[in-house]
Amino acid sequence: MASDTQDDISDNQPTADSHPIISPTTTEKATFSAQCKPHKDAIKTVFIMVAICLASFPAALDATMIPTALPTITETFQASDSSFAWIGSSFLIGAAAAMPLWSKTSDIFGRKPMLMGASLAFIAGSILCALSRTIGILILGRAVQGMGGGGLMVLPNIIISDLFSMRQRGLFLAIVGMVWSFATAIGPIIGGSFTQYVNWRWVFLDQWSVALPIEGLSLVLIFFLLDIPKPDVPVIEGLKTIDWIGGIALVGATIMLLFGLQLGSSTHLWKSASVVCLIIFEALIFIFAFVYEWKFASCPIVPIRILKNLSNLATLIVCVTHGVVYISVAYFMPLYFQIVLGYEPFLSGLWGLILTFTLAISTVVPGFYIFSTGKFRVPIWIAAIFLTCGLGLFIDWRAYRSDTRMVFFQVIAACGIGPLFQGPLVALQAHLKPVDIATGTSAFVYLRMLSAGISIIVGQVIFQNDMHKKLQMFRDMGLEDTLSGILSTGFAVSASSAVERLSEGSQKAVKEAITDSLCRMWTFYTIVAFLGAVVSIFIAAKAPSARRDKVLADENHGIHTGTIADDHGGVDTA
Repeated sequence: MASDTQDDISDNQPTADSHPIISPTTTEKATFSAQCKPHKDAIKTVFIMVAICLASFPAALDATMIPTALPTITETFQASDSSFAWIGSSFLIGAAAAMPLWSKTSDIFGRKPMLMGASLAFIAGSILCALSRTIGILILGRAVQGMGGGGLMVLPNIIISDLFSMRQRGLFLAIVGMVWSFATAIGPIIGGSFTQYVNWRWVFLDQWSVALPIEGLSLVLIFFLLDIPKPDVPVIEGLKTIDWIGGIALVGATIMLLFGLQLGSSTHLWKSASVVCLIIFEALIFIFAFVYEWKFASCPIVPIRILKNLSNLATLIVCVTHGVVYISVAYFMPLYFQIVLGYEPFLSGLWGLILTFTLAISTVVPGFYIFSTGKFRVPIWIAAIFLTCGLGLFIDWRAYRSDTRMVFFQVIAACGIGPLFQGPLVALQAHLKPVDIATGTSAFVYLRMLSAGISIIVGQVIFQNDMHKKLQMFRDMGLEDTLSGILSTGFAVSASSAVERLSEGSQKAVKEAITDSLCRMWTFYTIVAFLGAVVSIFIAAKAPSARRDKVLADENHGIHTGTIADDHGGVDTA
C-alpha cells in the first residue's frame, strides 16, 4: 500500500494510448478524440449539454418508475414471483450485455448514429412492453429496452469525454448526474400514478411517448451541434476489438445460473437433472470465460491484469456488493409497501420519495467533496457503514405501518447507497495506468449492472424458498389449500388481492409470514453490504502529485480518456 501512495499522478494521466475502445494496435487510427477542444462557445455548450441530458433522461426514469408498477403487473398476468424478478433482471442484464457493444461500435461508426440506434432500441422495447399480452413478451420487451438503455447510459458519458478536458469533465458529468437524480426522484410518482389511475401499460407507453420527442429533440441538437469527427477505423478491424466470446460467455453463464436457482427453488428439486446440469454447465462456462479473458481476449471486458492490484480488486468487489444491494432496495421496498402494507401504487411511490430524494443528495454532496479535496476513501468507508446499517434496519420491517421506521430506515440506506455510485469509480481510476483507465471503467460499470441483474433473482429465490417452508403453517391457519399452495409455491405477489379478501386475523397472519420471508431476504443483503464494508478497508490511498500544475496544463488540451477522471490526481493518504 505504501508504494501505492507514492505513485506519481502522471501515471494516471491520459495519453494517446488511453483510448477507451480500440485496442493498442489500432490506437493510432483512433486519435480523433484528442483533436476535440473544449467548447469556448457557452451557448453552444449549453445546448449540447441539454441534448446529452435529454438523451439520458428516459433510461434514468426507468430505474424507479418500473419497480412501483411491478406488483400490479405481476398480479395482472397472474405471474409467478420468478416473473416479477425477471421483469427487472432482463432489463439490467440486457443493459450490461449491450454496454460494451455500444461503446465500441460508436468508435467504429461514430457517436451520433449509435446514440440514435440506442434511442430507437429503447423506444422499440417500451412499445413491445406496452403491447405485450403475455409475461414472456413483456420480459423480452424489457430485455430489448435494456439493450437500448445500456447505450443511453454509456454514450452520453463518452460524448462528454470527447468534448471536454479532464477538469471540465467533472462539472459536466455532475450535471448529468443531477438529471439522473431528478429522474430517479420523480420516477416512483409517475409510475404509481399511471398504474393506479390509468393502466400499468401507460408506464411503458409514457416511456416511449416521452422518449420519442425527448430523444428526437436530443438527436436533432446533437446532429447539428456535435462536432466529433468520425474515427478512421476500418469496420472489420474495429469489430475484432469487441470481446464477443467473453461477453456471450459471461451473460450466458449468468442466465444459466439464475435459471438453475429459480428452478431449484420452485418447480424442480435441487438434485433434479435440470437444476444440476444448469449449475454444472454454468460453472464450466464461467471458468471458460475467466480463462479466455485472462489468456486470449485482446480487449477483455474485465481485464484480469487490473485485478492483480489489491486496491483495484477491493474496489471492484465493493462495486459488485453495491450493485447487489442498491437494486434490492429499488425493487423490493415497493413490493413491501404494496403487498404487506396494502398501499396503492401512488402512495407507494410517495413513500419512495424519501429514499430517492435522500439518494440524490447523498450522491451529489460526496461527489463534490471528492472533486474538491481528492479524498475518496473516507466517503466510501462512511457510506459502506451506512449501507450495512440501513439494510440491517430493513430486517426490522413489520407487517404494520410504522412511519418512524419507513422514514428513518430509508434515509440511512440512501446515505449508504448514494456515495458508492461515484466514490469507488474514482478510487479505481486513481490506481490504473493510462492504458487501463477506460477498460477498467467499462469493467466497473459492466460488473455493477450484471450484479444488479443477478441480485433481483437471488432475492426472489430467497423469498420464495422461505415462503415454501410455510405451506403447513398456512394450512394450519385454515386457509384453503389453493391459496396456501399459491402463497408457498412462488405466486405470493400475484395473490395479494386474494390475501386482502381474507378475514382480519388470517390477513394479518399471512402478511406477517410474507414480512418474515422478506426479512430473510434483507438478512442476505445485509451480509453482502457488510462484506463490501470490510473489503473497502483494502482500498488504498493515492498521494497528490508534485507535478499537479503540469498535469492541469496537459488537461487543457482536452486529451480524451473516456472516463470520469479524478481532477486532482490524487487522494488523501489518511
